[in-house]
Amino acid sequence: MPTLLVVADDVRQVLDRLGRPVTLVQHLPPRLAVVEADDTTLLRGAPGVVAVGDPELPDDVRAGLSDTERLFADAWVLGRQPKVRPGEGLPWDAPGFQPPDRPR
Repeated sequence: MPTLLVVADDVRQVLDRLGRPVTLVQHLPPRLAVVEADDTTLLRGAPGVVAVGDPELPDDVRAGLSDTERLFADAWVLGRQPKVRPGEGLPWDAPGFQPPDRPR
């Protein structure tokens, strides 16, 4: 089931009207929510929905968010990106990396 960021005039009212096909994952009242939905078309066309981020929001919608809402939206987008870590998947003693400290 896709996870989407929803911006609405009042996201709680939108979700209450849609009912069961949408599962609330996170909520930043009154305008933002992260939801899981099987039918994204139904969600995108729902009255009161301003935008649906999958994964990012349009620039004009993002610009209209408060600082707190923008932080919430940006954190959601960053959380969906793959993690990039040096040495990811390599053994602990791979060349160029130091082994962990020994127990004391």
